[in-house]
Amino acid sequence: MTQSYQYREPERSRESWCPLNYKVVCMFILIFSGTVILSGFVSIYAANQHAKAYGDRALTELERSIDNISQELRVLYSTISPQCSDYDKFKLRLQGYESKMIQEVKAYSRNHFFCSSYEGRIDDRMNRHTLDVIERSTHATSIALTTSELMSSQLTVFASTGKGRGYSATIHPNQFLSDVSNTLTSEQYHYEVRVGTQAIPSSQPLFDNPDTELYFASHRYPISLRIQLGNAAYQTYFINHIWQTGLFACLFACLYLLYFQNRRSKNSIEFALREAIHEHKIKVHLQPIIDIYSQTVVGSEALNRWYHPKQGYISPDVFVPLAERLGLINELTQNTFAMITRILNQNKVELAHQYISVNLSRQLITQPEFIEFLLDYADKNVSIVAQILLEITEDHNLDDQELEVAIASLSRLKEKGFRIAIDDFGTGYSGLDFIRQHTFNVMKIDKVFINGLRKNEAIAPVLVSMIELARELDMTVIAEGAETQEQITQLRQLGVQYVQGFYYSRAIPPKDFVSFGQQPFVGQLIC
Repeated sequence: MTQSYQYREPERSRESWCPLNYKVVCMFILIFSGTVILSGFVSIYAANQHAKAYGDRALTELERSIDNISQELRVLYSTISPQCSDYDKFKLRLQGYESKMIQEVKAYSRNHFFCSSYEGRIDDRMNRHTLDVIERSTHATSIALTTSELMSSQLTVFASTGKGRGYSATIHPNQFLSDVSNTLTSEQYHYEVRVGTQAIPSSQPLFDNPDTELYFASHRYPISLRIQLGNAAYQTYFINHIWQTGLFACLFACLYLLYFQNRRSKNSIEFALREAIHEHKIKVHLQPIIDIYSQTVVGSEALNRWYHPKQGYISPDVFVPLAERLGLINELTQNTFAMITRILNQNKVELAHQYISVNLSRQLITQPEFIEFLLDYADKNVSIVAQILLEITEDHNLDDQELEVAIASLSRLKEKGFRIAIDDFGTGYSGLDFIRQHTFNVMKIDKVFINGLRKNEAIAPVLVSMIELARELDMTVIAEGAETQEQITQLRQLGVQYVQGFYYSRAIPPKDFVSFGQQPFVGQLIC
């Protein structure tokens, strides 16, 4: 029996109930849910690290504020006279006005304040400890927290200009902490800022039993910061960073999509065909062409055969048009030429009086690069060019411009020694116009007409017309698709000498074909 070369659709996976878009959504939900659960455990550590970073930044911001105030005070260096005139008071007041935080500016000498932006000339004694701290400071700057008679807290920044002289600036604690406070409060942190041993009142009082407590101390000024984290802080951190969880889930869903698409493409017929052509997995089989008068093999047709590891044999009727659509027909045809070249060169004696025909899509004969390939092939394989018959298929109709290019190309190929056949004659729309404009060597009559001999009496006159046309144009006729002795007899009666079909043999591997051609032929079905 003959081998069936039919493409079978891949078996559907058990997962096929879930379309690709649903799979991606399902994967996103799965990853998102898993990430949320994992983030619940990780967020505690991450929130603590986040709070540490906030604490460091907050302390740095407080130090920077003290530095800025100190720099503003040093602008007054040696400009305030010991007499503290009205002009000196004006200069102190002006400095306070130009600052964003300063409320009152004072000038001191030794251990006495002698001039104020509010009161003018004063004689207030300074705290000796404060003065010693200022003088010992590497930045000649310090800060102190005091409580007034009205029980309101005030921060005082001291900036020394040397020799026991300097200035102080009074600022409101809330103004000093405003930027830091807003940031810490937005993160739901409870915090406390201390200046020395005294705490600045906070809008977020400390917990008695916090989940986590972090401590930060300045190495430059006597200020420290304590941050406490509770459930609200952890929840705020988790909510503020939920977008990262979503982004993470989207990333993995996209990776899954790419993986799924890649896996699906590798299982597709298109991917498999590309791989088969690039890796030369499509092999050539040869179907004998018989002289029914002498009962000898005169040649063969090279037919591509593709065995897919999962789908089995795939019909050329499936993969050849697909190769044309994917732009792979050029490479596929060149691979075919490489294989028949090896066959002819390796069996020079056995195939000395035979030819091999190769199918060429009409797409190819209008492509200059492919014509150049054939011309170069003829120059490199002069000894076997006469044994190659180029079959031009009728699978693609040409417009006038393409037809003109095709005719010119075929003429160049004939000049190089190739013989040209028109394949499947009678099934296309431009066959008659094609052979009218170009002289072909061979006409191959399609099997549709051969099969119709016993079914439709009107077929015989059509065949007679084709045969007569071929004789008038000095073309050899080959009948394709002969499967019965009755057809052979009818073809003989019509004057057809060369036949190709399953009655004699299917397409067989080159090694089997060589053996087949060397044996006495009696005309039987080769299964």
